[in-house]
Amino acid sequence: MNTLYKIFKASAIASVCAAALLACQPDAVDPVAKAVLGDVSVMSFAAQNPAEQIVTVYSDGDWHTTAPDWITVTPDKGSGVTPVTVKAADNTDASGMLEPRKDTLMFSGNTIASRLIIIVSQEGDAYRSAQHLSIDKIAALADGKSFILDEADVVAVTSAGFVVSDGSATIYAKAGADVKLGDKVSVKGLKGTANGLPVISQADEVTVKSSGTASYPEPINLNEVIAGYKPTAMDYITVSGIVAGGNLVVSVDGADYSVKQIDCPADLSISSLGGHKVALKGYSYGILGANLFAIITTECKDNGVDQLIYFEDDFEWLSPWTTAANAGDAAATNDPGTTAPNVFTSAACDGFVAEFLARGYGYYEGKQGLDWQDVTPDNAPPGKVLYLQKNYLKFGKSDWNSGITLPAMPSISGTDNVTVEFDWCWQVTGAFKPDIMTITVEVVGNGVCAESGSALSVPVESAQSQVDGESKIEWQHASVKINGIDSATRIKIRPTNNDPYIENPARGQNRWYLDNIKVVPSDGGGSSGGGGGASSFNTTWSFDPEKNYENGVDYEMNNTTGSWLLSDDKLGKLSVIRVSGADASKVSTYTTDETWGTKVYRFLSYSVYLDDYWQFEVPAPKHPAGKCNAKFSISSSAAGPKVFVIEWSDDGVNWSDPVNAKKTSMVINKDGETPYEVTYTFIISPDYTAANVCNDIDVTFDIPASIIDGTLYVRARVNDTITNDRSKALNGVSHGGTNRIGKFASISFSAN
Repeated sequence: MNTLYKIFKASAIASVCAAALLACQPDAVDPVAKAVLGDVSVMSFAAQNPAEQIVTVYSDGDWHTTAPDWITVTPDKGSGVTPVTVKAADNTDASGMLEPRKDTLMFSGNTIASRLIIIVSQEGDAYRSAQHLSIDKIAALADGKSFILDEADVVAVTSAGFVVSDGSATIYAKAGADVKLGDKVSVKGLKGTANGLPVISQADEVTVKSSGTASYPEPINLNEVIAGYKPTAMDYITVSGIVAGGNLVVSVDGADYSVKQIDCPADLSISSLGGHKVALKGYSYGILGANLFAIITTECKDNGVDQLIYFEDDFEWLSPWTTAANAGDAAATNDPGTTAPNVFTSAACDGFVAEFLARGYGYYEGKQGLDWQDVTPDNAPPGKVLYLQKNYLKFGKSDWNSGITLPAMPSISGTDNVTVEFDWCWQVTGAFKPDIMTITVEVVGNGVCAESGSALSVPVESAQSQVDGESKIEWQHASVKINGIDSATRIKIRPTNNDPYIENPARGQNRWYLDNIKVVPSDGGGSSGGGGGASSFNTTWSFDPEKNYENGVDYEMNNTTGSWLLSDDKLGKLSVIRVSGADASKVSTYTTDETWGTKVYRFLSYSVYLDDYWQFEVPAPKHPAGKCNAKFSISSSAAGPKVFVIEWSDDGVNWSDPVNAKKTSMVINKDGETPYEVTYTFIISPDYTAANVCNDIDVTFDIPASIIDGTLYVRARVNDTITNDRSKALNGVSHGGTNRIGKFASISFSAN
């Protein structure tokens, strides 16, 4: 019982006593109650043989009741302090339970203010009179109404729900169920609304009737209509853009729009693809805010790196807590007194610390005379000086310092040089006196700050005014270069005065704000040379024949669905693509020998025929027209292929004409054979027929800017049936001929 209720109750009892005294005086008249209180506000009853319940009513005068016809109140009138018995009738008939019911029981005095209202409810069968409806009819129901969906196809399965379609419409069920993509199901549920769209807010019974394959309609291209898009149903859409801050950012006519994945299966998540060009297909799930759309994803295609980003956070994920706590925006309003809910003590921030830690962050704090302490799932440090703004973080209070540790960055392969960028500023007092301070970036683990040559950066200064009364809360952009970090390195951002045993300077407090953190390669690409960046000029994707590759991680061989080898930086791929229908049991191997005079690894493919090809697949951010260079060592056995063309594609489906194509006449080594013309970019051992001799191929060709849109494919395709020894033609019968790439292989870009 809360304090306010106790006060009201005491007041009511006092009034009751006063009324009793008045009743003892001559000609006294009992007044109608001006205050009516009770010790319960909600009552729930079973459907059959419901037990009666008691409420104690406190009033300063007469009251009466108003009750639904299934509720009996004894007594139904009274005054003063009165125990009242409330009983519900059975909610059943001969066929079983009726629908659940809910109503209000009211104890009234003489004004609206003098009313005690109790919510009474009774269990029942929600589907007793539920209609059998198609999805478009379900969408028209009032929220909370029950329905039965007899049959629909599961077209998407997420971590906490599923999407079904029955031909009339599509709807999302916010409930876990043991269903698979393509299942036909029946559903008993309750209709709700989310993001302005109808949903199944509760699925009480989901029955799988059969299994099958999901099919999808022609998608709406969201990029073409996003400026005016206002979904009223779960449209099937396709959208492409750059992943930033965990969302897909779409730029159209100078405006940026964001698409957020909602309840996405882990294997389709874009959360780890910061800086990548990504195309999504899925179902629109309404509008979350200005220029922010939601999608439930059915397909995710990573089209390679646009800008390699190891880490990025704009803290928009804080929105549920900052909205619930009505957090202010000090930086936008220059208001040092704006609401800043404490993440450790505000009820509206429940769950924030768990999410913060789950995202890989660390938070620590300390002050003079007290050791630094890290927050844990079970421990909040004593200072509790982390606060929310909309949508960014605020640190520090009084003599407490606090800072943040960024998550580890597993996408870093080996070591790399990076630039850490963020926005920050110091706090000011209500009289606009500054907390004059600097910020330090600290490296924990491998790596040193480039400017200082140590784990601690040169202090980051602020350009905010240091004059009392004139200082403002204004964002400052910081950029710190760090060399030699790896996937286990942790980066801290904190006040320079980090020592808890040194008294804080200036006004004895370091209060500051933080937003928009990004960690990117310093040179726009990984240290291994691949990966692109803002531009992919002068970058090379190479395959090192001396490397000790790990099967299933760096390469996959004897794989009938396609064999592959990753480049050194794991961003490029070399594949064997079989289109001829040759013997699938002998696709390729990855081995080492001294065939070419030195011990090297070889990527060897058996029984290569006409139109089979080697394919390089590399990330290619947009840039002006330039050059592409393909280098590789290749050989064939006597019965292997001899004539190849090189072609390129921006989608792996539609290919260019052969590059640097030439024609020549060749004959099969048989008496009387007539010479015939072949088209080629290169010919293995053109002047002789020796088997297994290394041929070094070096081909440079033009690439127009219009085709570089995420991923570039370059292939060496077998373009004639003649074998390396010219003794016979390639055909559909396995003849044991082999073709191999090894010793070196690379793809690189350069400007015109």
